[in-house]
Amino acid sequence: ALNGVWDSAAGPADRIVVTESGIGTAGDVAAMRAHGVQAFLVGESLMRAPDPGVALRVLTGAGGDPDPR
Repeated sequence: ALNGVWDSAAGPADRIVVTESGIGTAGDVAAMRAHGVQAFLVGESLMRAPDPGVALRVLTGAGGDPDPR
């Protein structure tokens, strides 16, 4: 579940919105994109994945196993 979701429409239009924590699934990325997030700092979920490349493709919707853990 995503906590503290902030809608980027509330901020200045000339800013890039970055999420820094809690991104573990493609659903998380989709939810953040729906709120105007443009960049994602992903760490733990990629570091724990058996194949970080596959995990990244799954997070970005570029294909791969939907649960790379």
